[in-house]
Parts: sequence; C-alpha cells; structure tokens
Amino acid sequence: MCTKGPPSYNDSFFDSSVWKKILVAFCVNLFIVPLTLSLIYYFGFITQTAPELLAGFKSSYPQFFHPLNKIDDFFLSGVLRPAVLEEFAYRGPVRILLGLVFVTGAIYKRPAYVVAIILGLALNFLWAVKLHRTDQLLWLPIFISGLCWLWLTMTTKRIWPAQVAHGLGNFSIYILLKFASVFALV
Repeated sequence: MCTKGPPSYNDSFFDSSVWKKILVAFCVNLFIVPLTLSLIYYFGFITQTAPELLAGFKSSYPQFFHPLNKIDDFFLSGVLRPAVLEEFAYRGPVRILLGLVFVTGAIYKRPAYVVAIILGLALNFLWAVKLHRTDQLLWLPIFISGLCWLWLTMTTKRIWPAQVAHGLGNFSIYILLKFASVFALV
C-alpha cells in the first residue's frame, strides 16, 4: 500500500513562486530599462540623436521591425532563439556552478556563491557590451536586463525562468515598436 500523497509540483514548471519571480524580473525590466535609457540620454552620455539610435537599432536588430504578419518569424528569431541560446551561454555557467555546489555538498557554500555572483556579473557585462555591440553607455540598460535574468537564475536555480523573462523582454520591445509605429513615433 502506497502512503505517499499526490506528486509535488514545487520543483516543476507549475511552481507559482517561480512565475511570480519571472513577473518581478519582467516588471523591473519594464520600468528600470527605459528609465536608465532616458537618464543616460538626458544627461548627454549618448551623443546620437533619437533617429540615429533607432536607425542603429534597426540595422543591428532588423527582426524587431518585422511586420505583424511575420510575427512567427520574429518569435523564432527575436524571442525564442536569443532567449534560449543567450541564457544558456551567459547565465548557464552560473547555474552549472550552483548545481555543482549543491550536488557535491560543498562545505564552503558562501565562497561558491560569491564566485557565482562574480562569474555572473562578468558574463553579464560581456553579454551586454560585446554581444550587443553598443557604444557609449547604451550597454547599461542591456546589462540591467541581464542582472534581472541572473537574479532569476540564482534564486530559482533554474535556467528556464531567465529564458522566459528574456523572451518576454524581447517581445515587449517588439510590441512597443509596433505601438510607436502606429503613432508615427518610429
């Protein structure tokens, strides 16, 4: 006779606390990233005009300008591919390190977490500056986004929440650009 209760979903895709953290990371990005971009523009750290910035963004990331009837192309090239690949490459090593600490039952967990944070910050900086080929301080909002996704990876000890938040962030940029084009801002 089996005395175990129903299976627990605390460690799965259906854990509501993980989804709440994804929502927190998404909302922080939704507020902090535009604010940071506005402040560095306002204080003159960006010397390009808004149309020049937009033209540079359009040439570097043309998938964000796909028309709505090609949203499936955008979903693959602008949401799914970058979220999965970039999170594996730039937040994945932190997840692996944290997993090794847990699996090996490391005696010195605090130093391992400090190393994981330093590794995460270094990889995040590399991701923001090198992968996105930005100049001046335009890498800063990208770095802040990555911090949210690093926090998700470290607090949930899973990579998929960061991938979901990254995908949501990219999709929100796409939708924002569509709204801006409707109002002739882009």
